Amino acid sequence: TPTTFWAAIWFDPSVPARRSADLPLDRVIFPGIVVSRSGWNASDSVVSLRSGEPENHEHADRNSLIFAAHGERLFNDPYKANYMPTDPKWHLRLTAAHSAVLIDGQGHIYHHGEEGTNASTARAILQDYRIGRDWMIAVSDAAEAYQQADLPAERVQRTVIFLKPDILIVLDRVALSEPRPVQVRFQVSNDDGKGQVAICEHGFTVSRPHAALHSSVATLQTRTIEIAHLPVEGEEEKYPLAEISCPASNHHEILSIATATPTGGTHGSLTCEHSESGWHIQGEHAGRAIDLTINTGTEIPQISI
Repeated sequence: TPTTFWAAIWFDPSVPARRSADLPLDRVIFPGIVVSRSGWNASDSVVSLRSGEPENHEHADRNSLIFAAHGERLFNDPYKANYMPTDPKWHLRLTAAHSAVLIDGQGHIYHHGEEGTNASTARAILQDYRIGRDWMIAVSDAAEAYQQADLPAERVQRTVIFLKPDILIVLDRVALSEPRPVQVRFQVSNDDGKGQVAICEHGFTVSRPHAALHSSVATLQTRTIEIAHLPVEGEEEKYPLAEISCPASNHHEILSIATATPTGGTHGSLTCEHSESGWHIQGEHAGRAIDLTINTGTEIPQISI
């Protein structure tokens, strides 16, 4: 059924819908966006990681993440950012409005609207990208983009491990030349007023009408998790988010282990331990047993599934 003006113009109900048999579920799209799917149905899961080069009409979104499952966006990238820097919704273009990393509350380099929505000079480097039958691994470093914002970043590296269809593991490693606090934000889809986020014992939960997410959080230092809202004047309640905050340090590791279910489903039990060599995650969710290690003793984490 056509749902947009342009679809109505071109829609022909006599033409059967077909998808190429060799259409890949995993790919890297110019200018460096990693996209990984569990399938092509509305209920299937999809993960997107924004690595790569600057591009016209972009946001300040390097290393930001989107995760959708069971017909819902669970980690979101807010819609309808304004083109005018004087409008409150210009804020939706900034790093703080994405599921991404902040250093001392600040995002990476971006212009102030004097160039409209032209490309900035921010880039992230896709350091590793691998796929398997039912998994995807991507590692991206955006340190240069934060350096250009006068932040003491030596590494701002995000490792994404997607165990299809319902487990998403995100490890953020931040190395700084001087100690600063670090925040990791996860935005909630709430344009329709039906998105909710809450704190739980070891992390946070996200609820949408058709899906729910549970995220356990582990860090090297002490951490706090708070519910916040983007400062869009008059619409603050429309943009809820979970923010993980760690106190000032030269080295941060923030591990988020998320599981998705249809609404009313049961989340499995995944636990993690940290050692000198890195992180060990084990347990099960939705009938899938997990025994995974992330070796952080190297520049690019070595992952064993």
